[in-house]
Amino acid sequence: MSRNDLAASVRPSITRLVIADVDNLVGDPAANQDEHTRLWRIIRGEAIRFDEHTRTVAAATSLSAMPAFCAMASEGVPAQRLVRNGKDGADLALLESVDIDHLVRCGLREVVLATGDGIFTDLALAFRARGIRVILLLGRGAPARRLLEACPMKMRLRLDGRSSLWSPAARRVRARTTSMINAAPRRRGSLVVA
Repeated sequence: MSRNDLAASVRPSITRLVIADVDNLVGDPAANQDEHTRLWRIIRGEAIRFDEHTRTVAAATSLSAMPAFCAMASEGVPAQRLVRNGKDGADLALLESVDIDHLVRCGLREVVLATGDGIFTDLALAFRARGIRVILLLGRGAPARRLLEACPMKMRLRLDGRSSLWSPAARRVRARTTSMINAAPRRRGSLVVA
């Protein structure tokens, strides 16, 4: 048995990768820790099962990193945490952290893109080209049309109980994008599965 075969045999398989764009999910870079905790409680309870085969990579700007990552820790969400500022800083940090070939060798079967940013469209298409199931998980941020089209399965978190982060204009955008996701979504608790 070669050294590479041995390393492959003891390496835990990664069957699910969660790529979380924290600022896009919560919809407000200045959201407090309670907002982030509520979001991750819903994600953990109803959308994603975090287990030893799930790898999570989350990125945020320095403004939202502390409340977001503290909330993730308090909700028991294990994650590699990235912080980068600047134009598309957190998004670029996430994109740079993904090695598709390595993940496929580790047994990856599913990717959850927890974002609505169009910058992730090519990544979604690359995973699909490798036969990986891609699920788009939407929070408060409005999704890019191209990303919606690239992801065959979509889930929208139901975060309506508290609408303080939604302006009237944002509600109109959300209504349009929700109809784009699925004309008749099935409900499961706080989650809408398309």
